[in-house]
Amino acid sequence: MKKIRKLPESELKIMMTIWDNDPPVARNVLSKQLADQSWSDPTILTMLSRLVKKGYLSCEKQGNKNLYTPLITRDEYMLSESMSFGEKVQNVSITSLMSAFVQSRGITKDEIDELEKMIREFRQSAEE
Repeated sequence: MKKIRKLPESELKIMMTIWDNDPPVARNVLSKQLADQSWSDPTILTMLSRLVKKGYLSCEKQGNKNLYTPLITRDEYMLSESMSFGEKVQNVSITSLMSAFVQSRGITKDEIDELEKMIREFRQSAEE
């Protein structure tokens, strides 16, 4: 797996917004969806330029619009972050981590169902 650098919170917010849309995403769409951040258009453009330079996005000019496409998926980024976090807390049990995570943010019935399915699959592959 290639090494993916951790993003600052502001750039991660932009990536999350891009991942939530069908690519390519126009800058004006991002500006509208990030309106609650109180970022100016030049600030958003600067962060988008940084993300292009870092290899997280590609930028295609279409008329007077810049269209942005993610070059790294949300899953790739989250896996990299999880692995980095896992290296830092090697001696902490997964059960403790899950418990702390669920207590801090809650969990939906769908997420419980998904976790149960994953556990069944892991158990099944361990028995093979």
